Amino acid sequence: MDTLEALRRRIEGARDLQSVVKTMKALAAVSIRHYERAANSLDEYNRVVELGLHIVLHNRPEGSSIVAEGANERLGAVVFGSDQGMCGQFNERLVDFAVDRMNGMQVRRQHRSILALGLRVTGQLTEARQPIERTFAMPSSITGMTEAVHELLQHVEYWQSQQQIDQIV
Repeated sequence: MDTLEALRRRIEGARDLQSVVKTMKALAAVSIRHYERAANSLDEYNRVVELGLHIVLHNRPEGSSIVAEGANERLGAVVFGSDQGMCGQFNERLVDFAVDRMNGMQVRRQHRSILALGLRVTGQLTEARQPIERTFAMPSSITGMTEAVHELLQHVEYWQSQQQIDQIV
């Protein structure tokens, strides 16, 4: 009878585990839908910003410069990565791309300031010996996204007003 009772407990445990897995899958699906909606909203926002920039740049006077007179050689970079594992080489490739772009802009490392979004990308930037000014954890909710973007924009404004960083990518 002990064997039969042990089998019943194991079967019940497996059913409990199956229930937990189903719940986790449902929660993951809901989270994915939230992020998909957020991504769609960001796509629309990006489209509006690009249209606005197109209008502004199209209507500027002939021969006017986009870069301010006496612009310094400082660069601010915002690098988005991930906090999650199991992303393969995502963060490595992202950092390689960002470093290549910054090197292509011919801005020396000591004249760069980097905001890193995601703990994993921070590690990759550190390994690449890039000057990380601040690290932001990736938000885990839509509300958190709004707060993170607000903090990020405040820091970019600080770069422009206090540190005279004229190039931000």
